Amino acid sequence: AVYVSVPLVLWGATWSQNSLDVTRRIINMNWVLIFLIVTILFGIGLAFVDLWSQIWQPHNWLECNLYNTWYKETSEKLRPTMVGRYAAVSALIAISMAWRGNVRHRTIWLIIFAACALLLFTSGARTAIVGFMAGGFVMIILYGGRKGLLCTVIGGTILAPFLLFTEAGDSFVK
Repeated sequence: AVYVSVPLVLWGATWSQNSLDVTRRIINMNWVLIFLIVTILFGIGLAFVDLWSQIWQPHNWLECNLYNTWYKETSEKLRPTMVGRYAAVSALIAISMAWRGNVRHRTIWLIIFAACALLLFTSGARTAIVGFMAGGFVMIILYGGRKGLLCTVIGGTILAPFLLFTEAGDSFVK
């Protein structure tokens, strides 16, 4: 019920002649805050949680090696699930902006997406990862159409046996 009330409160708070413009400003400010939080979390990850060593070991990204480290190294202040949620939302916004945004800024958005995806996968927040995949699938359907969906099915068909036979995602599933 709380999630349903958010659009109603936003609509009520911006009730005026130019309510769509005010709503757009509020949403853009939320994006800025989310990206700022993820930037701070990425910095904390580099400084305290050994994220730097994980960047250079892509084979460990699905192993969720930093799950316990986030909690311990931040004096039990930052939970990996919270880090994963913010990273997932930021990654979805970044890939959306890269896909439909200004072509001149596409490289910047893809770099932001890569950093957010790295933070997401190394956080070990499995629910956030699954939510990111579901959100990514919806975005592919919305922005990519049939061609995007076909590429996703082909990519999934190639990737699924790789993950199954190499047991790359065993610790992720466990």
